[in-house]
Amino acid sequence: MEHDLSLWLTKVRALLTAWGTPSEHRARVVEALVAS
Repeated sequence: MEHDLSLWLTKVRALLTAWGTPSEHRARVVEALVAS
C-alpha cells in the first residue's frame, strides 16, 4: 500500500507542473461560466 501511495504522489507532483493546481482549474471554470 505504501508503495502505491508513493507512486501516486510522485505522479501528482509531476502533473501539477504540467496541468496546474485544482484551484487554477476552478478559476478557469468560473471564468468560462461568467463569460458565457
